[in-house]
Parts: sequence; structure tokens; C-alpha cells
Amino acid sequence: MRILLFIFIITVVAVPSLASAAASQFIPKIFDYSGELTLEMRYQNDKRTSGNDSRQVTDTTLTEKLELFTIGYVYHPNFITFTLKLSGGLREEKYTSTSRDLPWKTDPTTGYYFTMYVLPSHPYNLELFTSRFTSATASSVFGGVQPETTLYGARLKYEKRPIMASLSYSHRATQAGPSGSESQAYSANATYFRGRFVNTAGYDHLDYKTTFNNTSSNDKLFFTNEYNYTNQRLLSEISINENYQEEPNTGSLRLNSLLWKETLALKLPWNFTSGLTYRFQRDTTERTGLQTLQAPESKVTTHDAGFNINHRLYASLFSQYALSFASSRYPLGESRRMTNSLNLSYLKKIPFGLMVAGTNYSFSHSERKGQSLAINENHTATNNYPLPPDPVTGTFRLNNEDVEESTIEIRVKTVVPPEETPIFVKLQKDFHYRVTSAANAFSITIDRLDGTTPEVCRTMDCESSTYQYIFQASYASRLNDRTTDTKTYGFNLRFELFQNLFSPFFSYDKTIQSEVSDTEKPLDIEQTTTSIGFKSQLEPFILLAQYQKIESDLNPSSSLSSELSYLKALSYTVTLNGKILYRKEDYPLALSGNNTGYSLTVYGAEAGVIKTFPSRRLTTTLSLGYARSEGLATASNYILKSSLSWKLGNTDIMFTGKASLSQSKGIRTQQDLASEFFYLTVRRRLF
Repeated sequence: MRILLFIFIITVVAVPSLASAAASQFIPKIFDYSGELTLEMRYQNDKRTSGNDSRQVTDTTLTEKLELFTIGYVYHPNFITFTLKLSGGLREEKYTSTSRDLPWKTDPTTGYYFTMYVLPSHPYNLELFTSRFTSATASSVFGGVQPETTLYGARLKYEKRPIMASLSYSHRATQAGPSGSESQAYSANATYFRGRFVNTAGYDHLDYKTTFNNTSSNDKLFFTNEYNYTNQRLLSEISINENYQEEPNTGSLRLNSLLWKETLALKLPWNFTSGLTYRFQRDTTERTGLQTLQAPESKVTTHDAGFNINHRLYASLFSQYALSFASSRYPLGESRRMTNSLNLSYLKKIPFGLMVAGTNYSFSHSERKGQSLAINENHTATNNYPLPPDPVTGTFRLNNEDVEESTIEIRVKTVVPPEETPIFVKLQKDFHYRVTSAANAFSITIDRLDGTTPEVCRTMDCESSTYQYIFQASYASRLNDRTTDTKTYGFNLRFELFQNLFSPFFSYDKTIQSEVSDTEKPLDIEQTTTSIGFKSQLEPFILLAQYQKIESDLNPSSSLSSELSYLKALSYTVTLNGKILYRKEDYPLALSGNNTGYSLTVYGAEAGVIKTFPSRRLTTTLSLGYARSEGLATASNYILKSSLSWKLGNTDIMFTGKASLSQSKGIRTQQDLASEFFYLTVRRRLF
């Protein structure tokens, strides 16, 4: 606040016209103001039982605050405008966990938000801002202490063609008792328009550190050039990105990335279009620490080039031919890959509807000498259970095969409030995750994320059953030479009949991967995927049924799934929705490589209603859900959700509630998780 006051005084003194005007003209003038009284009540209770271990966390928070808003200007609305919000009140909290029971605690709560625009209507303008607020972080993360965030910064803009430019700086600090974080961000960007050319250049810098002794920084420098003509578009991009991250227990990680990309799109006569792409990327990784499984320093250089030509014959036949080439160099090897592909799609109006048919063919030849590397490969873990008992658990496959298992490293992206910077925390094998393989394919199964430092989950987001964590995998291939030919072909057929009343579909895809190098044990892998099903839409019902069979040397499976959904507005004020699902999956060969296999059966249902009372400006919702899965583990999940939004004159009432119960039982483990969450807000405008 002092910094903004100082800048404000300098701004006023520095303008020559101010010195000759009457001082009274520069007294701030208020042209709008308001006041609100807000009551917030939040209750969260989580109880997790695993075997003989039981853990429970209960957090109850009550907040009463008065907020005052004002909008004004200095001298003239085109000279300086400002917005100010002040808030103050009390916050009571009761926090209880298995390890401790804290008494009710009452603390004053204050906050502010101030933004000032200098010359807001001019092409060049300056924005100064500062605020302090309560972060959207679960109190249980910090033992019942609610984090407070302070933010201040400035933005300088110039927006008048042919030049648009901006400079910005921001400082953010979050504190919760002895724990906290601090970040500083700098940014400079400019765009220049000249005829058919558009040039953009920029630089971004971020420094971030926490009291857990985790630090990270990021520098990005980029330039783009875009050329547009009637039938041509050329886009050139170049960027340099350097990211540094240090963890107290696992050492440091530095990643330097250089990217150069060219993209050309052409419109040709006779309904032809074409495209050309080229990409050069160089990634350099430096690691320190005793726990790294990779080399201390590694460099990967990649060249990609592609060409495609497309054609449309009338409105029915679409065809595309594509050719791509990629080569990479690694510290201990190199690789090349060339791919040709052809795709055809045919649309035809037939009696009672539409027919859509397509076919595809591709051939890829790849060569690898020595050892290849994969650096920071992004994945999301997929859970087979709807309404999963624990959103952490799940499985994903590595993109490449023939992997050296001892080099696999897995990191998870932390879940932090929007005002903080996420980092990637390294996970421990056989504690956080397991590695399983079948033939040359490797899968990662996430078992847990607890025990990491700092806390991976710091908001309510990751407690949702639909949340997906982001993981990064780094690994190296086995040290050998390998030449592989991969052929893929297939076709698909779909009908849309009687205005989508009945829409059957069928698809067939086959992949043949052949080892053509001189090896002692050549490896040929085949996979065939056949799908057949239909979709029927007769409002308010939609029925989808599908049978899929995968014949594979790696992970064969078959599945039968069906889903019936319902959505109906019974009246102007009542809407019903529901869903029933069933899925059965058979795996004759388990991911672990044994021949016992397993089956997974999932079924569930959910129903909800939305009721509005227009005359009372009231909207309510209620939904129920149940799901059960039976396989290697058995899980039952129940969930109840409700909400209310009511506007009574100058008073707004909003309520959200959720209660869930999850019970899972495996061969050696059993876990129950009961969760309750309620949030009520009452806001009244006083003036």
C-alpha cells in the first residue's frame, strides 16, 4: 500500500498541468459506493479407515465480515480512476484431527483490494494494484491455520496500432503460521502489425520459493511471426525456456528447452489444401542429488518435418495423405522414424438418414541405435471406477516400449491455489507407485500420494472424485539397436437413421509391429481392435451400447458397456436427469504378465432434479449417486449432493452440500472413506 501511495504522489507531481490547476480539483471524487454484510459457514469432515488405522479431520469455520466498495476518480475520469474494497470482521474456527483437538479460535479478519488506472482511456495507461485476501486453501493442510495472501504490482500498456506492448510486475506472498510461499513475476510483451505481417515478442520470468525449502524459477523468451495472404498462412515460432526446480530431499532439476517451428498452410485450386511443418527442439536436463536414476546431464535434439495434402470431392468424399519424418539424437544413441498415412471419409445421404464410412492406412519405419530418452512425458492416471473411493489411484502406460525399468522416474504436479505456482514432486517406487510390464509395454499404477514433501494436495479441488492428477515420466530405453516396421489399417462405418433414433456403428483396426533388425529373438506384435454398438436417442432418453474386443500380444481384453441417460424438463420450473451404466471388462492376460487374468464389473446409477421458483428467485438442486466395482478389488461408492441459490431482495443465500461414503476391499487391504462438506453464504447489500 505504501508503494502505491508513493507512486500515486509521484504521478501527480510529475504532470506539469497539475501544478497550475487548483488543488481542489485533484481531491479524489466518489461517484459510486456500496456496502455488503457477508456470513460464511463452512464444515468439512473426512474420516478414513484402513485396517486398524483410522484418521479423521474435522474443520468448522464461521466468518462474519463487512465489505465496503467505492469507485472514484481524480481530476477527471480520463485522468485517474480507482476502485477500492475494504473488508473486516471476525473468523471463528474449530479444527480437530486424530492427533490433536484444537479449541475454538477467534481471529479478526481484514482484507483490501485497490486498483488505480492512470489515463485509462488513452492508448498508453498504467495500472497499479494491491490486495490482501484469504487464500482458497484447505485449512487442514496447515493444521487449521487459514493462509493469507498479499499481492501488489503494476502493469504498463500501450495499445495503438501498429504497436501493442505491455510491461508488468507482481509480487505475491502467502503465509499460514510458520508455512508460506513467495513469488515474483516479470513480463514484457510487444506486438507489431505491418501489412500482412504480425510480429510478437516477449519475455517472462518467475521466481518462487516456499518455507519447505522448495524453490523454482522459470525464464521464457519467445518470438512469433505470422504472414497472412489470400490463400497462404505462414507461422514462425521460436522460444527459449529454462526451468529450475530444487527439492530438499531429491536435489535439483534444470531443464533448458529451445524450440523452433515453421507452419505453412496453403489453399490450392480444385478443393485442395496442403500443409507443411518443421520443428526443431533441443532439451537439456541437468540433475543433482543422490536419488536420481538418470544421468546427471542429458541432451535430446529432435527434428520433425511433415507434409499433408487434403481434398474434398463435392460434399461427400474427403481424403488426406500425410508424410512425416522425425529424427532424434541422445547422449548414447539416435533414432529415426518415417510415416506414410492415407485417410478417406465418405458421407452419403440414404433413405431414412445418413451413412458415414471411413478407412485408414499407415506405414511407419523406425530405427534406433543405442539408447533413447524420454524427458518429462505428461500423463493422467485413469481410474476404472466411477465415483472412485480415492481419486489418487489409477494407471497409465508409458508412450514408448523396450524401456529400461531401473531408469523410470515419476513426478506429480502439486495442486495449489491459483495464486501459487505448482511444482513437480518426485515419487518413490513401491511406495507411491508400482511398475508392471507385459512383453515390452510398461504401466505405472499410482497407489498413494501421501508422505510427499511438500503436501501434494493443498486445495479442495483434488478431493473431488473427478479430479485427475498430472504426472511426468522420464526414462531411458534399453541399450541396443532396433529396427521396427509398423503397419496400421482399418475401417469404420456409422449410420444415423430416423433422425438419430437409431445409430449403429462398427469399427475395425489392426496394428502389426515387426522387428526387422538382426536380433536373436525377433519380436512381432499384433493388435486388433473391433468395436460394434449403437446409439439410440428418443428424447428424453439416450441409450449407448458397445462391445469391444482387443486381440493383442501385450494386453488383450474385451469389454461390454451400456449407458442409459435421461434429461427431461417436466415443466418450466422442474428438470430431471439421471443415468444408469454397466460395464464388464475381461483381461485374460494381466498387466503383471501372469496368465491368470482378471475381470472387472462396474455398475452404477445417478439421478438429480433441478427445481426453480421464478417468483421467489429460488433455485434448488438435489442429486444421488451409487456405483459398485468388482474385480481385483471391490468398491462401493455413495454420494449425495445438493445446492440452493435464493435471492431475497438485497439478500443472496447460497448453499452447497456433499456427503459421500466409499468402501473398498482388496486382497490385502480394506479402506473406508466418509466425507461431508457443507458451505453456506448469506450476503446482504446494505446500501
